[in-house]
Amino acid sequence: MNNHLLEELQQKGYRAAFVGLERLTELEQEVNVLRRTEVAPEVYSHFLNRLAYAPPQTEDRWESILVVVSPQRTAVLDFVWQGHRVPVEVPPTYILAGQSEVEHCITTAMPDITIRRARLPLKLLAARVGLVRYGRNNVTYAPEMGSFHRLFGYYTTLRVEESAWSEPLLLPSCATCGACIRNCPTGCIEPERFVIRAERCLTTLNELEGDFPDWLPAQSHNALIGCMRCQSVCPENAGVLGWKRHVMSFTGEETEALVAGLPAIEANEELCAKLKSIDLWTGADLLPRNLRAVLTAQGMEIGTS
Repeated sequence: MNNHLLEELQQKGYRAAFVGLERLTELEQEVNVLRRTEVAPEVYSHFLNRLAYAPPQTEDRWESILVVVSPQRTAVLDFVWQGHRVPVEVPPTYILAGQSEVEHCITTAMPDITIRRARLPLKLLAARVGLVRYGRNNVTYAPEMGSFHRLFGYYTTLRVEESAWSEPLLLPSCATCGACIRNCPTGCIEPERFVIRAERCLTTLNELEGDFPDWLPAQSHNALIGCMRCQSVCPENAGVLGWKRHVMSFTGEETEALVAGLPAIEANEELCAKLKSIDLWTGADLLPRNLRAVLTAQGMEIGTS
């Protein structure tokens, strides 16, 4: 039965694998070890604290975890500032495009099973079951998708007899490439170590509250959230760099509210609705600072619109 579901998902363009619930304890232990080392510094705590290593407490009998790799394009948002249209990118993984389609595919192929979304370290889990490999930039890469993908995890009531489980692997090309190291504006990727320095990563800085550090180059900013510097030069992404889609346009008034700050955003009901519709509402408090930085990096003046 599980092979039937995996085949259906593959025909729809996804990659997927099952793993038994007995791996949850091992997964949690591995993450806890990382938390006690420099591999997972304090800057990751806001993410790690949201994880849960147990199925939901329902009357269902949970038997397995389904991990799905879904292709995802870079999202492009248009803003109007000082009379100019300014396209700004949102890297893959931030906008939850395609999740409803994945779940529809699962429930259509297997209408008798129940699924619930899982809050697990999906990159590590997907690497453990062989769906992805890590790049030196700590981003995961999937065949035919590169890093342009989104990971989804589900608890299911479908029993699996065997499941793949192995050590996470590094892309072979990372041993000799170095493109991401050369293109990283913050120096968070170092040639002598596999794990990035997360405290210097622009993606991390874009996701944390507070002012950007003084040492961060103003021209580094290239995305509304996250960063595309390493992914845009990675040879593993050569075939997918054109994967972009225009998602939404914001008026001059809406852009002004975004630049002004959270109170101005909350006062604009239509703007709030737009951000919620594209899964960016949870980061609404960070968007003003980030958008100001991107506009400045593109040569726009902040202060008058």
